[in-house]
Amino acid sequence: ENVDVSGFKWTGILFEGRLYLKVDETTRADYERAGMAPFRPYPKRSVTMRYYAVPLEVLESAGELARWARRSVAVARGAGQRQN
Repeated sequence: ENVDVSGFKWTGILFEGRLYLKVDETTRADYERAGMAPFRPYPKRSVTMRYYAVPLEVLESAGELARWARRSVAVARGAGQRQN
């Protein structure tokens, strides 16, 4: 499945072999329920970003990954609208 991410520079992050997708208050719980952690670019600091690791079972299913990616794009679009 295709996910249109044109115009969105920060929908996801690939770091050290893990894919992190952008979350907000409406999507974060799904990641937390799956036991996933937020992206922490500096492990010794308490700073986290609004990106969470994608669960392995989601990565293994093209359809499910596309669904999660679309939700992340929607979050990014909403964040862009709030900044304008």
